[in-house]
Amino acid sequence: MNDKDFKILFSQEKIEKRIKILAQEIDEKYGDQPLTFICVLKGAVVFYVKLLEYLKNKNVELDFVQVKSYEGTETTGQVKFVKDTSLDLENKIVILVEDIIDTGITAKFLYEHFLTKKPKDLLMCSLLQKPDKLQVDLKLPTLIGFNIPNKFIIGFGLDLDERYRNLNDILVLKD
Repeated sequence: MNDKDFKILFSQEKIEKRIKILAQEIDEKYGDQPLTFICVLKGAVVFYVKLLEYLKNKNVELDFVQVKSYEGTETTGQVKFVKDTSLDLENKIVILVEDIIDTGITAKFLYEHFLTKKPKDLLMCSLLQKPDKLQVDLKLPTLIGFNIPNKFIIGFGLDLDERYRNLNDILVLKD
């Protein structure tokens, strides 16, 4: 894998068990109210699909956004929209689905951006978070699948230069 050595951090089975729990938490919080799920492309797409699959509430609207803040394995520290949502979000329950909260810069940027669209409620649901790498104070409603160490990971939607997103497990770069 590009001369890098990876090992499994989370198996597909463990990931899917955790996603089922996250879906249950969303169902318990919102019941059968209409929900708008917004996937942050490209990394969150695998998580997004699984999360939607496990929801009991089927009264959902879907959209996608894409931002760019990485080059290779490093963040640039700046977030730019490639694609914004096309939906009117006013008075809707919006759930932003993210693959990973790394520095927190992208999460904060997205959360603040979507607050300006006046949703009824706004929740971020991220499969992964690196608490030791956070650079901003995140005070936003968030559901987190797993807290992970500050290491580079691939698989289950996460990439290395646009590759390895299709791996079923989440792998971590060995020391």
